[in-house]
Amino acid sequence: MFDKEYDKVPEVLGEDLEKGGLYPNRNEFSYDEVLSFDKAVLLYYINTNKNDKAEERLTRMLNLNKDSQHSMWAKDGMTAYRLEQRIKQNEKAKAMERSVTVVAAKVVEETYEKPRFNHDIIEQLYCNSLRVPHTIITEILSLQKQTIFHDLHAVV
Repeated sequence: MFDKEYDKVPEVLGEDLEKGGLYPNRNEFSYDEVLSFDKAVLLYYINTNKNDKAEERLTRMLNLNKDSQHSMWAKDGMTAYRLEQRIKQNEKAKAMERSVTVVAAKVVEETYEKPRFNHDIIEQLYCNSLRVPHTIITEILSLQKQTIFHDLHAVV
């Protein structure tokens, strides 16, 4: 269908890719001539990834006659092209992403035996959960910090 010889397009349509360059002796063109020419140039810009020029050409076509078949086709073509470009960007971004697999490490081995505490009063926390009287909590807070950390870790 298409040979994809995009380098030959400026030779065929004129170096400046303007209708007047193709027909230098003409001053007037019909809407259909201009829009079909612009559609061909738009296709060239899309297929050579000249995004800004393609957007400019589409805007020009829509300003000239947004309801023409050529303009509606160009609008749909640009929508598809933008979507395709976005998909490529997302694929590149996804390829650059790093993922980390987190595996929880066991802090202590599972056991069914009650732990040994440095302070007997800590057993009140172990056996009664959050229903510990204030007096016991006050007594626990008065213990040595170095030894109580080990006990509290064992409770958890």
